[in-house]
Amino acid sequence: MDEHLSANYDADKLPPGKLSTKGVGATAPDLSGSKTLEDGVIVPLGKPKEQKGSKIRMRYVVGVDFKYRK
Repeated sequence: MDEHLSANYDADKLPPGKLSTKGVGATAPDLSGSKTLEDGVIVPLGKPKEQKGSKIRMRYVVGVDFKYRK
């Protein structure tokens, strides 16, 4: 498997001995302005990235506790 950590527009041209391509990527906040808590947890600070309203999908989880009387 040929792994790519960033965009590669020639990913369809596999090197010899490789049968597939795996795109491995992620984004992370800039940790230069972060705060480290007493227990070692790193909290990134700053403004969140703005999203277009058309890209936001609301999802809900509803928990219900039924108490039946017999």
